[in-house]
Amino acid sequence: MNILLFSKNQSTAIYHAFIIIAYGSPILGSILSDGYIGKFWTILAISILYAIGLIMLATAAAFPPESYIHPFLDLLSIFTVGLGTGGIKPCVAAFGGDQFPKNAVKMISMFFSVFYLSINAGSSHSCMGQDSCFPLAFGLPATLMVLAIVIFLVGSPYYVKNPPTENIFAIAFYEITSAIRNRPSASEKHDHWLDYAMEGHECEDDERCCKPENKKKGRCAKRKFIEDLKGVFRVVIMLLPVPMFWALFEQQ
Repeated sequence: MNILLFSKNQSTAIYHAFIIIAYGSPILGSILSDGYIGKFWTILAISILYAIGLIMLATAAAFPPESYIHPFLDLLSIFTVGLGTGGIKPCVAAFGGDQFPKNAVKMISMFFSVFYLSINAGSSHSCMGQDSCFPLAFGLPATLMVLAIVIFLVGSPYYVKNPPTENIFAIAFYEITSAIRNRPSASEKHDHWLDYAMEGHECEDDERCCKPENKKKGRCAKRKFIEDLKGVFRVVIMLLPVPMFWALFEQQ
């Protein structure tokens, strides 16, 4: 509002669009990571996108307000940063946790403490109430992001890189649609509507059920996934008021 002279309504719309992208893109990052290219390559690819956004933002801030590049480069930069910061959210902490043995509880706890301390320490950097240091406020994170990418690449040979497993969102969508589709013609009535996804299921014909870890335990992978999905729906119902709370809170 002070520099680019957007109206209050325009500034509010841009801010909320950025928030939607920043908190919606983690879904994209998790799909890429778990279902296709793994955590390492997801972090690397989206970090480069993030760095490009920060560099563009710092560059835009260096030009005077009356420059022809405003507000187009600013908006492109902001939305690129939103996509980048959101895309790596589900991957960075999980990838860090992958580097420790499962029994190294103390080391894992220490890692996450330092990790979140670093995040909060980084967010304390700003213009300190001034309106004249935006190139510095945007340029420093851009520089640090490029440095972080270089360090991340240097350590690549030493990382534990778990391969991608499966696209959880695609499987969940398939099971939900199967339950809805099977319900009218089900041979018996079930207590929960998701149980109708089990109609006609045979473990011998299911790739997930035939995996060694499931066969060894005599576990039906599809049944376990359905039970986990039920738990997700219970949590979603419990959290339904949260978006409404924040929507009202952000109106202040």
